[in-house]
Amino acid sequence: MPDHTDVSLTPEERVRALSKLGGNITINEDITPRRYFRSGVEMERMASVYLEEGNLESAFVLYNKFIT
Repeated sequence: MPDHTDVSLTPEERVRALSKLGGNITINEDITPRRYFRSGVEMERMASVYLEEGNLESAFVLYNKFIT
């Protein structure tokens, strides 16, 4: 997988790499749905903080994980 920090990549390739990073999730059946829900709420909160701080790449990755 290409590195999203590689400036030689086109913007489209960098966004694609970030999307793959954000879509990389693993579901553990031993974890309750309630805990996943709480984690999702926390991810959305953290993404909002990153967005406010101007850390767009981290916000994008977390929002992408949230919707996956």
